[in-house]
Amino acid sequence: MLIFYLYRLEIYCNFGYIIINMTMKDNAMDINLEKFCEYFYGSHYIPIALYKDGNRITYYSSLHESVDFSFQILPFIEASVRNPDVFTLSEQGQYGLIRTNQNSEHILIGPVFSSKVTEETILAIARKNYIDTKKLSMFSSFLTSIPNYTYNQFLNMVAYLHYCLNHESFDIIEHFHTGRIAYESSIDITHSEKTFAAKEQLQSHGTYQLENTLLSYIRDGDVKKLNAFLLQTAKTAEVREGTLADTPLRQAKNLLIGLVTLVGKIGAIGGGMDVEETYQLIDLYIQECEKAPSVDAVKILQYNMVIDFTERVNQTKIPKGTSKEVFECMQFIQNRTSYSIGINDVAEHINKSRAYITKKFRDELNMSITEFIIQCKIRDAKRLLRYSEKTLCEISNYLCFSSQSYFQTVFKKDTSLTPNKYRQKHSVF
Repeated sequence: MLIFYLYRLEIYCNFGYIIINMTMKDNAMDINLEKFCEYFYGSHYIPIALYKDGNRITYYSSLHESVDFSFQILPFIEASVRNPDVFTLSEQGQYGLIRTNQNSEHILIGPVFSSKVTEETILAIARKNYIDTKKLSMFSSFLTSIPNYTYNQFLNMVAYLHYCLNHESFDIIEHFHTGRIAYESSIDITHSEKTFAAKEQLQSHGTYQLENTLLSYIRDGDVKKLNAFLLQTAKTAEVREGTLADTPLRQAKNLLIGLVTLVGKIGAIGGGMDVEETYQLIDLYIQECEKAPSVDAVKILQYNMVIDFTERVNQTKIPKGTSKEVFECMQFIQNRTSYSIGINDVAEHINKSRAYITKKFRDELNMSITEFIIQCKIRDAKRLLRYSEKTLCEISNYLCFSSQSYFQTVFKKDTSLTPNKYRQKHSVF
């Protein structure tokens, strides 16, 4: 029998607050698990199901009809030795399992996702769970209606439900990570075996020096030397790649994902590229990589990615010897081209005087802060003219120029072309 303490609740509403006075009584009563599930879903909008002796008793979600697609989680439930427990299915979100102290009943919540559900995720889940294509629209609405929770938030929610139902508390990190030691042992065993086998066969990755050379050209923004290096490497170097997947396409994709992270975070940011812009570009290349249909497509994307980052570093190259303060100012300006900022904003960002940072900026970069602000805005204007169909008025407003005519004047002074002429010459449309 499930036992929980009954409290006398007195609820007062006052200025938008709910005040609950709780007086504990000695008598106990059974909790109605079906009502518990109903109230939980009504307050959190997370799908929840009640099982008894392996059979689903009730289920609450936004699905208009009862569709049980949690069958793939049942093997995890049967194998679980922890209470509560959390499972993650590939591309299908996270689930939480809470057994009652009776152990014949358990509650399953999920799926829950830590980020926005994409169309690809919806199709993958539908395919793996044999959802009829006629029900795809309904299924999509169901998945996108589930609130996002980070992994830690979800662990805390599962722990909270367990406490409500079983009156047991525990250390969340210790409880949910008890399998980590066994996992690390497994990794150690596999790593030792592979290392021994590689040494026996005189195999090694041999890419460390090549990667360092590649990153040095990216940090320098030297596209010419990078191209020559890539060509020479392709002709002469015998590069042994590590095994990262079971299929050639997945292998190529995993290699690109690792490389773009290295190129962006160490090469590009180290060369002065804006941090936020770098992270967004890394995300974009990973997304494009996942869409690639063949190994050749991945290799072409990989080459373009390396060149793209190097060209962007070249456009925002930081001179050697640039101080940390000036670097922070440059990052601040590069990340705010769509704002109206001036010297005072830059000085305030590093908590220095206007006179101090103005002199230091000119001494190290041989240009004024205002000139650098204009340079960054023109750089973004070029990209918008080349890669978007925004009007000159929209671009001028977005980059916070005082007027469209001033934008055109500044742009022509920098490029010797009017914005329209530049677009006609370089637009990809």
